[in-house]
Amino acid sequence: MKRLFFLAIAVLLFPLGIWWVVISEDLLLHSIESSLAPYHLHADFVHLKKGPFYNVQSQSLLLKRSGQPLFSIDHFVGQINPLHLFLMRPTLSFQGVIAGGHIAGKVSQPYGRTAQAQLRFDRLSLDGIPFLVDKGVAGGGVITGEGKLDDHRGELIFSIQALRLKDGSFWGVVIPLDLFVRGRGVISMDEERIRIGSLSLEGDGIYARVKGTIAGGAMDLTIEILPDPLMMRERSRSLTLLEKFKVSPGYYVIPIRGNFSL
Repeated sequence: MKRLFFLAIAVLLFPLGIWWVVISEDLLLHSIESSLAPYHLHADFVHLKKGPFYNVQSQSLLLKRSGQPLFSIDHFVGQINPLHLFLMRPTLSFQGVIAGGHIAGKVSQPYGRTAQAQLRFDRLSLDGIPFLVDKGVAGGGVITGEGKLDDHRGELIFSIQALRLKDGSFWGVVIPLDLFVRGRGVISMDEERIRIGSLSLEGDGIYARVKGTIAGGAMDLTIEILPDPLMMRERSRSLTLLEKFKVSPGYYVIPIRGNFSL
């Protein structure tokens, strides 16, 4: 009976011993970096610490792609599934605060394959995402959505509310972005390109569609803008900037070409 008791204690303590003795914080960092490397991603953790039982926490995490900041997660908390670890399929569930909103997700690394990831984000502030600010997106808005990454392919589905963009010049084209108050989109990506298959913006009396690809550091996009007759009268000065792109009354097609580093 005593042998069974001590055997049971040993079985219970073995995973805990592996966690505290074998899996160091440096090993955790190395494993995370190895899973991100195929996607040209890098994570900078501030004060990464192990918790009592297969959990980790960090003051913040800054995710970069090719050295360029994408976004930062504060109060990062993660939980490693010990069973998946012993099955050679390490899985980390995590959550944190990003751009004033919340993010939660799961990252797994099946043996011999690239990392897989699923995430959900809720009520992020557009002006709190470094990547968008760096690309010239000026203004505010609240974005909610989900994303997934698997075998070098990814997809992002999102919606934007309370959109308050400022008019801007994009590669020589001035676009009246202040007319739009909400949006939604689906963006897919692989090793070679980003595809914008469905991105729409809406305002009172105006609608826009964006489609195209970004590949090899070059952007090839088309923006279609469709104001209704009332909008054309009330905001005629703003739409005058688009006159050379008018295909027909109430229909403008704007090509956007230029460099776009990822």
